[in-house]
Amino acid sequence: MKLKKIILLLIVVALFVSFGVTQAYAQSIRLSHEMSADTEDPTHGYMLVLQYYIESTTDMDATIYPSNVLGGMEEVIEQVMAGEIHIGQVSIGGMSHFYQDSLIFNLPYGYPRDERVALKLWQRDNDFSRKIYEGIEEELGVKPIHVFLRGGFALLSNNVRPVRSVEDMSGIQFRAMDRSQIALYESLGATGVSIPWEEVYTALDTGVADGQMNPSSIFIDANFHEVQDYITYPGTFPSTGMIIVNPQWYESLTDEERHSLNIAFDHAFVTSAGLSFRSEALAEEVLTNRGVEVYHQTEEEYEEFRDTALEGVLEWAYDTLGEDLTNEFLEEVERLENELRN
Repeated sequence: MKLKKIILLLIVVALFVSFGVTQAYAQSIRLSHEMSADTEDPTHGYMLVLQYYIESTTDMDATIYPSNVLGGMEEVIEQVMAGEIHIGQVSIGGMSHFYQDSLIFNLPYGYPRDERVALKLWQRDNDFSRKIYEGIEEELGVKPIHVFLRGGFALLSNNVRPVRSVEDMSGIQFRAMDRSQIALYESLGATGVSIPWEEVYTALDTGVADGQMNPSSIFIDANFHEVQDYITYPGTFPSTGMIIVNPQWYESLTDEERHSLNIAFDHAFVTSAGLSFRSEALAEEVLTNRGVEVYHQTEEEYEEFRDTALEGVLEWAYDTLGEDLTNEFLEEVERLENELRN
């Protein structure tokens, strides 16, 4: 009888130790992004799906930190470098402060209006994008997973006047996320001022800036209707976010965990695109109901606008990013566009 009790005790201890070891090795990972925790927002939707697939296919737990609660763009990049954040979403503008060539993904008017081209370009198996991703990892020590769509094409908004033609841009000061956007505004006769995302609403409210450029989903999420009166369609380029991970953490995963995580990234990528298309389809009614005056440029107005903008933007890109990189990007976009047409 005494022996049976000893054996039972050993079994209980073994189970306890086994459970403790399992718990010790279960990872709790941190996911960070800059948008609100709105389930219909493409960025938060991306993270929700990522969280779900991580937790349902691996032993890892995942916690989402929205609204840049862990820090601004540069702080998030630095925390991913240090492994304090495992998976982070950053803007291309934020990444450009560390790796300038990433700005090519935000080339204004560099994409056709068919968003499928951008979605194919940003994949990890695209040769052009992979070179940018590998350059970022080599130079910064963070691993880009992909660029993703977070709300459709970026629209111009302001509180001065409706923008129909190039002439209407004169005298308006727009918030700029990066130097490519300042080049865009200047080529159209306006001006750009660099303002961090977390300060944009206040800048628009106080007159530091008259306008800004973001997709309709971000405009609505940020309540910009309170400080902006006019929006112009169509947009200038697909709104982008970049997903980065700590490479040491990523490589420390088992092959099975890494495989599951990559599938989760793919599901999240598709989800953010779907939510972006949905937000674009529903946005105009929401904007109008909130008192924003929406203007659709005619085809002639759009082409004049685009041609004028591209002249200045390409001059900036050739000077800043180099002719080789810029032309390679444009050629790849054209190749993908032709591929999708056939």
